[in-house]
Amino acid sequence: MVSKSELFRFKVVGITLLLFAISGCAKNGEVAQTSKSVCSFNCKTESNSSIISADAVPLYSKSIKNALDGNLPEAGNLINKALSIEPEDSSLHLWNGIIYHLKWLKGDPSKYKLAESGYLMALKFDPNNLKAALRLSLLYFHNKRYLPAVKALALAAQLDRENPEIYAAMAVSAYYARDLMIASWAARKAIEYRPDNEQFKQLESLISSALGLPVPRDGRSEEHTSELQSP
Repeated sequence: MVSKSELFRFKVVGITLLLFAISGCAKNGEVAQTSKSVCSFNCKTESNSSIISADAVPLYSKSIKNALDGNLPEAGNLINKALSIEPEDSSLHLWNGIIYHLKWLKGDPSKYKLAESGYLMALKFDPNNLKAALRLSLLYFHNKRYLPAVKALALAAQLDRENPEIYAAMAVSAYYARDLMIASWAARKAIEYRPDNEQFKQLESLISSALGLPVPRDGRSEEHTSELQSP
């Protein structure tokens, strides 16, 4: 059976690092601490500059640089100026949400709703914005709002249906939300796409134990093993 310390390790790595990684926002795969890891966003403007107006791109780029330098107030000012030029740009709203998310993590409770609004606006203007769905789930998880985190991850899974890390993150969030049926389903989906991942097997083992299901030596419940092997 998975110990609490192992679950905590999965929580930190599986949610914080994996979500950063699958959203394309981790820097060299290294996350030293939560707030700094968000600040190591290092988002490459080349991927978005083609859809952001020429006037907004320099502001967006400077905002990212200021955030990386630790100057969040100026980063926020710059991205809001960019939004005044392109108020319906999903990428700008995403970055605005990240800036507020960082400010909230640094101890300003008034920025939580603004971070949530930024991510939701990003999704409003681009319902296929996977990064926004992932960041929203991370915000909810940081605030221990586990069920909304599950819902945001469900949206992310619709956008990237074969990404095992999304299902693993959903399983952890659902476990903390005490919805063991969703947690079990999500853990099995993660294993379906990455059957050799020991961390995913440990996660399913934990959830299966909580459901009272038998757990074989490989860490997966017997009931779920046969189900995963079916076509």
